[in-house]
Amino acid sequence: MCDILDHKDATQTTIAKDVEIMNSKEYTEIKLIVTDYFHNLKDYDQHKVARMEERVFPNLERLNLNFSDFTKLFCSMAETRCEEKSENIFLVNAGSSGSHWLAAMINELEDINTIGEIYFPAKLKERVENLSTISRQFLINAIHLGHLPNFNSSNVSSKIINTGHFSGNMLKFIRESDPNCKCILLVRDPKDIVISRTFRKDEYKQLIAPDLTPDEYLMRNINVVKNWYNLNLKQSFDYKLSYEEMIEDANSSVVSLCKFLNVNFELPIVKEIVHKYRKDNSPKNTKLFTGPHKKITIGQEQIIDDELSDLRQKLGYIL
Repeated sequence: MCDILDHKDATQTTIAKDVEIMNSKEYTEIKLIVTDYFHNLKDYDQHKVARMEERVFPNLERLNLNFSDFTKLFCSMAETRCEEKSENIFLVNAGSSGSHWLAAMINELEDINTIGEIYFPAKLKERVENLSTISRQFLINAIHLGHLPNFNSSNVSSKIINTGHFSGNMLKFIRESDPNCKCILLVRDPKDIVISRTFRKDEYKQLIAPDLTPDEYLMRNINVVKNWYNLNLKQSFDYKLSYEEMIEDANSSVVSLCKFLNVNFELPIVKEIVHKYRKDNSPKNTKLFTGPHKKITIGQEQIIDDELSDLRQKLGYIL
């Protein structure tokens, strides 16, 4: 009985502290930071301006609001998410691992909304990392809501899925800032990730490394994938699944994930969704590669095997 009372007292103390902070100068400060972020996104992350505009402008038109009033609206709803302990789900992956495919499927279920890869730029993190947990939790919820497609009052308390490629200190920042969140690790054979990144995404190469030779770009991607896994294999996750398991049995993967997330589902509906998003049905918004595969030279394959053998063994992809 004492333990129960102690827990109850601790909970009430935490709630009281959160209420105090929400009425403090700090909470006013965090709202100003969020407002500044959305009004001056190009100063924080110029590459995401187009993404936000794609999401926000339709919401403004549908809600008949100007940008300032819309910001006030989703900031208010962010408070509601904090109070109701609404969940942010981070589908952590190294890229080219099927995260957009999985997110598109579970987005079809009730009480789930996906927002793609939404990040917390270093400049923003630096401004808030010394603030209280409740303030940082408000920040994460506000940023998610501000990027939510088809924003409305019925989906502000939904589970929100973020498919960002988080790792290291940024992932630590997220977990410490949002105690209600869940972090899911989505893995894929590092060899296949490197091949996908290097040989199947020409537009991306032209964007980030137009001057690198094919072999230089290959080594760059090998190092990116190795570093990402080495950082994240040191982290703890709430749930883990693999791209290969999804390919083998997407129905079971989606059902297991729904059970973990405590999401209501009906098996016939899940099967219908999985069928809809089969690769040969050319599903939209999944980033599944459907083009012809480029041939990899023997030398390039040898480089990949040599560089990634230890990591692939650690992950169980080779003996």
